[in-house]
Amino acid sequence: MSFYSDLKFGQDAEQRLQAAYPCLTFSIDRSYDFLITGTNIRVEKKSDSYHPAKYSNFIIERFSKEEKPGGPWQSKLHKCRYYIYMFAQTNDIYVFDVVQLIARVKKLIKKHNLKLYDRWNPTYITRYYKIPIVQLLDLNVGMAKLTKLSEQALARKAKAAAKRKQK
Repeated sequence: MSFYSDLKFGQDAEQRLQAAYPCLTFSIDRSYDFLITGTNIRVEKKSDSYHPAKYSNFIIERFSKEEKPGGPWQSKLHKCRYYIYMFAQTNDIYVFDVVQLIARVKKLIKKHNLKLYDRWNPTYITRYYKIPIVQLLDLNVGMAKLTKLSEQALARKAKAAAKRKQK
């Protein structure tokens, strides 16, 4: 895929994800993808187009353009708490705490001496690791966690509004 087709693919996946999960509100800037509705908790989303049964790895970007941090490392710099990984063909969704994800990936890189792969784009190279899905399954907190955080925040806001109204 070209840069623009990749971008469109990612934007379409974001639209589908937000439509399915109202606990996500679109970001107002490009440094992250979503806020958990009712909170200031930032969320980054990555989508892949391949089928996970055929290719059973997460592609975890380490460096984006000009060796700048990519993937969860970039998400951490942008103060995201959660990192969503979505397989678009199957709608399989994994939700990771950014700090825990980075720690696990670092551990796996060291333990298994994982190779850094290059993906050539028109004007730069993206560098990534292939991490077997099974190595991260226990870190998946799921969309139910984000939904619960949103519901709790909205309930607190409704309760506070009701108290103000009573006064």
